Amino acid sequence: MSGSIESGIAVNSVEHQSNPKELHMRIKKAALAVTMLMAATTASVLVPASSASAMDEVPCGNRTDLVKIHWYHPDAGAVWKCFANDGRGVRPTEGVRTMEIRTGNNDIYWWANGKRHLLTRGKTSPWPKGHSVRVTQIRILSCKNPDATC
Repeated sequence: MSGSIESGIAVNSVEHQSNPKELHMRIKKAALAVTMLMAATTASVLVPASSASAMDEVPCGNRTDLVKIHWYHPDAGAVWKCFANDGRGVRPTEGVRTMEIRTGNNDIYWWANGKRHLLTRGKTSPWPKGHSVRVTQIRILSCKNPDATC
């Protein structure tokens, strides 16, 4: 049983000579395993991530069905941002104040001062115009029942 090294793989020449069918089957199984691994890796890269867990920022346009948020930052000024799709998101940076929230056709939760607040579809934020709130997070609800755990 003399052993040798060919292309970095230890080879037992007696075993290969005496059982070529077994060697062929081993190579075939190894090639199949590599092919399956490559296919699985490719599929995981090509399948897009679900947007079910994150809100998407979208252009506002003239749409009234979106969640619209009016933010103000002392250095950058005022800006309107619009969001669609259910999920958590929109964590404003430090110093940003929320001037107004419009829900469009969405039910949302918003957090301020460590408390969660519900704002149902077709509503505008409950604080007086000209005032602002430090909103820490907003969530568009996936279900249309605000009492349910979405």
